[in-house]
Amino acid sequence: MFKTFLRAVSVYLALILITAINSFSANVNFLNFENNVFTIKYTSSGEVLYDKMKLKKPNRLVVDLVGINKCSYCKSGSLLMRSGSITSKTNLHDKHDKVFDRYGESTLRIVFTFNNAMPTYRIKKGKNYLTVTFLNKNNHKASRVNSVAKHTKHKGVKAHKFSNKLERISYRKFKSYEMIVALLKSRPDYELTESKNAIYLTIKNAKANKAALESQDLSKISANIDKIETIKAENDSIEYAIYLKNPYSLKRDYKDKRHVYLIFGIDKKDSQIAVNKKASNDNVSDKKVAANAKQGNVLFKEDVKELKRKINKKKYTGKKISFDVRNADIKDVFRVFAQVSGLNFITSNDVSGTLTMKLDDVPWDQALDLIMQQKGLVYEKEGNIIRITTASKMRAEKKQELEAISEKQELERAKNAVTEVVNLNYITPDYAIKIVNGLLYKNKKSKSGFVVSDVKNNAVICHDTIDNIEKIKRIVSAIDKKKKVVEIDARIVEITKSFERQLGIQWGGSYENYYNAASKSHTFFGAGGSTAPSNPFNPNLPKDNFIVNLPATLSDAPVAGVLSLAVGRADYNVDLKLTAGEIEGYSKVLSSPKVITLDNEPAKIESGQEIPYQESAGASGATNVDFKDATLSLEVTPHVTNNNQVILKITVKKDSPDFGHAVNGEPPINTNKVDTTVVLNNGQTVVLGGLIQKTSLKSTGGVPVLMRVPFLGWLFKTKRVYNPESELFIFVTPKVISGK
Repeated sequence: MFKTFLRAVSVYLALILITAINSFSANVNFLNFENNVFTIKYTSSGEVLYDKMKLKKPNRLVVDLVGINKCSYCKSGSLLMRSGSITSKTNLHDKHDKVFDRYGESTLRIVFTFNNAMPTYRIKKGKNYLTVTFLNKNNHKASRVNSVAKHTKHKGVKAHKFSNKLERISYRKFKSYEMIVALLKSRPDYELTESKNAIYLTIKNAKANKAALESQDLSKISANIDKIETIKAENDSIEYAIYLKNPYSLKRDYKDKRHVYLIFGIDKKDSQIAVNKKASNDNVSDKKVAANAKQGNVLFKEDVKELKRKINKKKYTGKKISFDVRNADIKDVFRVFAQVSGLNFITSNDVSGTLTMKLDDVPWDQALDLIMQQKGLVYEKEGNIIRITTASKMRAEKKQELEAISEKQELERAKNAVTEVVNLNYITPDYAIKIVNGLLYKNKKSKSGFVVSDVKNNAVICHDTIDNIEKIKRIVSAIDKKKKVVEIDARIVEITKSFERQLGIQWGGSYENYYNAASKSHTFFGAGGSTAPSNPFNPNLPKDNFIVNLPATLSDAPVAGVLSLAVGRADYNVDLKLTAGEIEGYSKVLSSPKVITLDNEPAKIESGQEIPYQESAGASGATNVDFKDATLSLEVTPHVTNNNQVILKITVKKDSPDFGHAVNGEPPINTNKVDTTVVLNNGQTVVLGGLIQKTSLKSTGGVPVLMRVPFLGWLFKTKRVYNPESELFIFVTPKVISGK
């Protein structure tokens, strides 16, 4: 019973699971010819190609759609349609005749007949459609020549046929697209027709220079174009044949005032072809192409996305089959694949389960990929054998295989290992070992191959195979180079300006009940400097007994001027002291640190002094003396680039003690520092930092209320103006020192 059931399942799978599709199907579902535009639409399971030809007596245009095998409109014979003066005749040649035998398969032929001369036309083919557009005299593009002729005739001049001039046709290549460009003397009039492996470009009403008629072989530099040849150059028209490598690779065509552009897309795999070769002497910038793209709808996000989709899409070439299964054993399904493909299928024991799937007209290799993805399986093809297993088992097998290969290589290396000393010149052994381990050993320890440092002799000792030791030598020779020497010259300019002015007043008096008839009737008046005059009648009477004591006190210098006045008699005196001072200062300090170092090596130069400070040692009250640095230092790490520029990572520090503002004899430290990274040319000077400090201080002090009384208020206040200013600039000049 069980064997009978298995036999029945096999018959069921053979009859129902697979239906091979050997035929190609393309069916016309729409035909229309209106306003001089012929449109045909069809459904197709593959690619439909087209060809065209021109016939005379009468003038006819023939368009053949190769691969169309069904046309419901053509059952009764020829289908005739008419638009204006143009008649179309459509026939399906699905049996052996001249048209069928010409292409070897069913073909739909459309013949356009013209009463007069053949008009300008344009053929455009899409995925499932084709249009033929005829441009009549009312069309704006086709009527430019007629308008010129009419305008000339109106002026009384004999009308003649307008003739343009084709100067050259050239090829240009960019990162994601390439183009054919035709340059004319004035606005071009062109016609473009397209077949499977060629594009025919006709420049109308124009004559060409001799250079523009030469053939161009682009097979080695272009991704899409094989060559350009001139087919015809007569009767004021030039026709070119552009032979293609990739069928229907033209993306866009348009024109501007003097050019005709044909744009072709480039796949990523083709973009590396002839990158460093100059395709043409007539290159244009990407900006100009982008500007033209806005006018002619050239290149375009949608086309880029479509191009990427085509690149990433896997091509399937297997025989087409159809599936309709439910809960079928997956191993039996693989047996069917073996019969269809003619290959041998082997499945591992861990491949199991059932499959439910329905597919129509799918290549068998694509169906196999879908099953692999659905079931988490992978397969490996060797010759005509396909081995199917789970992804985890395949990974384990590959890992074991790699480990076995690695162990075998380790054993071979250990047997053939030799020891050799590689001497170094300009780099350290540790640096060389770090690079070698990263490149050759992938930072992994190996018993069969290793490198040891010999610091004493500045060398590395290598133990490995002869081939690996040669690799180590090549690595060392590439990195063991003499470093360039860089001189860094710095200038630190510090400018200090100061201005200070202050006015002060002191006044008061003394009184004593002292009687002296001789002096009491006399009054004295005295003047002096910093010391007030004494009372001659009563020397013991106190002086400098001030009620208002607001003297001038300059911060940077003593008071420059003091005027003392005294008036009184024997029993009293009144003292008045005016103080005034003004100071203006200017100082300039120039520091020039200079240091020389190697490329990528840090260097530091420092000069200055250490300032002692007293610090409390604790509760005992004892003090310790500590020192702080007040130095000028330059710390720099240069790097010389390949174009002889210098990258500087630099720190400039200028600290100085300020004894003028010392506190308890201990000066504060003025700090100026710049920490930055710059890129300079060799010998170029740059200002790394500039610091400008300005202070504007005006202060008034005195007796409240009284100091605000007009005029009299000056007897009760003092006024100070203080304007210090400092400027700091740091200049740096790197110089690469040449010479051996």
